[in-house]
Amino acid sequence: MQWSVEDDVYSETHTFQEMLNKVRGQPYMTFVGVPGSGKSATIHHISLILQGEGYEIIPIIDIRKIENYIDSNNHQVFVIDDVVGVLGLQKQKLETLVDYEKIVSDPSRRTKVLMSCREAVFNECYESFFTNEENIIKLCSSENALTGDDKKAILQKHGLNKDLLSPTLLGEASAMFPLLCKLYSREEKFRNNIERFFTCPARMHFKRIR
Repeated sequence: MQWSVEDDVYSETHTFQEMLNKVRGQPYMTFVGVPGSGKSATIHHISLILQGEGYEIIPIIDIRKIENYIDSNNHQVFVIDDVVGVLGLQKQKLETLVDYEKIVSDPSRRTKVLMSCREAVFNECYESFFTNEENIIKLCSSENALTGDDKKAILQKHGLNKDLLSPTLLGEASAMFPLLCKLYSREEKFRNNIERFFTCPARMHFKRIR
């Protein structure tokens, strides 16, 4: 229910359909990006789409819990945020995930596993099935990076004027743009310096973000 409420402000980007098609074609997929780039929002949005097609959504924190809930007779989508660590790589989590490769990557099951991972954490991972290129979607890659039209659509989803930012500022805006729009729409204190807010968010001393 909480995901459905938050999904009201989710905007599908120019490559969203391609990302969705990749998810449909693979047993597992990891969404990689910087904090605030929309990793969790994207896998939650896709999960809700799959739910509408008959999948049961099962959010878990520990990959080992998949054994408790997996049902080969039903369509399920397991969702794991920050799967191998939040602020840095937790090697034990990665090692445990690798131990569950057979279950996670089994194409014969009716199960899908959607995971999110911060870019800096992903870059620390050693090579394994988790780093397979065909099972990774990098939200900040040149292919998937937000276009000006994507950013305008996100602004509108948050009840903001699509022309709030000049074309130059749109182009220079941080990859954290989805989160920045959310914060800007909710808290007036962030509106004192719009240029700095959207281009240099690291200086704004945000709390922990995903």
